[in-house]
Amino acid sequence: MSLDEIKKRASAHEKCAEHHRSRDARLGGAAKFVSAIVGAGVFVGLVSKFGLDGRSGSPLVSPGWEWLYWLVLTVSLTGPALTALQIQLHDADDVLQHRESFAAYRKLADDWERFLARNVSDPAETDRTLSEFSERFYKILKSSIMLTRHVKKEVGLE
Repeated sequence: MSLDEIKKRASAHEKCAEHHRSRDARLGGAAKFVSAIVGAGVFVGLVSKFGLDGRSGSPLVSPGWEWLYWLVLTVSLTGPALTALQIQLHDADDVLQHRESFAAYRKLADDWERFLARNVSDPAETDRTLSEFSERFYKILKSSIMLTRHVKKEVGLE
């Protein structure tokens, strides 16, 4: 454990929080958009118009328009799939956990820097303080959400 490692971990959690926030926003926006289209009944309307509802007697889509049927079918399946993906990835929860870890590491780094600036000459006080910092570090490390290998490499932890 070093001040440099603490700062790197804080930076890594900050980067991860932003990554998860950004991905959650993108997936959430896409899922809502696609679900809104499907929810508005576009698929049902087009199925009915092209005789696929079983009422018009034509079991086939009008010639030349088959692509539209498949496009709408794909869009109608994409909405729920995106929503399920967004729920499965739980990015919003990960953002909160990474921000908590970032704040805890940042506070520890700030406290350590203040301690170093004091130029404490008492070895007993130095040992006590470093022991406290070490305990805080491992408590944060134990409770933190895992960092990805990519982010660890990016900030220099690996």
